[in-house]
Amino acid sequence: MITRQDAYDDSLSAIRNHVEDLGVWLAIWENRKEPDARARRCASDAIDAIDAMLRDLHTVRQQLIDEIRQADEATAARADELLRGQERGER
Repeated sequence: MITRQDAYDDSLSAIRNHVEDLGVWLAIWENRKEPDARARRCASDAIDAIDAMLRDLHTVRQQLIDEIRQADEATAARADELLRGQERGER
């Protein structure tokens, strides 16, 4: 059974890992001595990590939007049912 929190775990774990890697790669890039092929590879890896984080953030964002929409629809349905009950004189 997948809980709501479990649904976010993969994306959030990936984002955390990318952030940790990003810090290392940026530090290597900032402390480079030209020419520095390793620092250049780290800069490319940093860009790849940022792109991956953006994808993961968009995944989390879309999932959250979908869940909010479902919750809003369920709330609206309950409110409609209560209003129909009041129209029929139910309490």
